[in-house]
Amino acid sequence: MKRGMVNRKPTRNFVNSVGIFCGISGILAGLANFSILLLNMRGNW
Repeated sequence: MKRGMVNRKPTRNFVNSVGIFCGISGILAGLANFSILLLNMRGNW
């Protein structure tokens, strides 16, 4: 496989999109866990 500018740009965009997707999914998971913790605290109180 040739490693040139043509092959590097799509891979770089792909890595960036995967990183953004992981960040968004991580934030959503954190919000879900936080809301579950709040609901559990309300149930305990």
